[in-house]
Amino acid sequence: MTEVVISKYNENCEWIKKIKHKTIIYDKSEAPINGSIGRPNIGREAETLLYHIIENYDKLPEITIFLQGDPRSNPVKYTYEEVIEEINKDHEKKLKTILTWEGMVDIRNYWLKSCSILNDILFEPDSYMVTYSSGVQYVIPKDCIINRPVNLYKMLHAQVLKYQNQPLIADKKDLSEGIDAWTMELIWGNIFNVNKILKNNYGTFS
Repeated sequence: MTEVVISKYNENCEWIKKIKHKTIIYDKSEAPINGSIGRPNIGREAETLLYHIIENYDKLPEITIFLQGDPRSNPVKYTYEEVIEEINKDHEKKLKTILTWEGMVDIRNYWLKSCSILNDILFEPDSYMVTYSSGVQYVIPKDCIINRPVNLYKMLHAQVLKYQNQPLIADKKDLSEGIDAWTMELIWGNIFNVNKILKNNYGTFS
């Protein structure tokens, strides 16, 4: 089974009605739409994805497609018709980006230094080249999620909530004030990479 999980704010979501898969909408706006799950407007899509994983860790479908409220890419690249066609395909059980461009960077030299800090806290050092999805839109097999303990997601969720909506500081020296969604954007690819080795003692952010 495939589920589509959408992180929405004020986007027009009429396009969602044409998705053939089961759809779960998390709405961070002040007036959540009918049938959605309301969430506080904190942590952007990172909070949504972490919350969904924590709440459904033991009942995840074989594939989760995670999307923004407007999934047409940034800048807009697709029509809504093309979006629907892509989502409704039968997807392989393989982690891949969807409806967005995929980037690769040396995380040590990325403009947002907190990405390298978080990566070093979580993972054993090997390659520092990180593949990521701009906009955090993925097809995610269940095995790529449960490859990590639920406590990791709970810890990251607490840190994202701690950051709330503070100003972004590109050259911050630590993560004592929490983790922003832009930092998480580059780390998701490693979190869902079953070959990336998680440190046994992860979790120190001061």
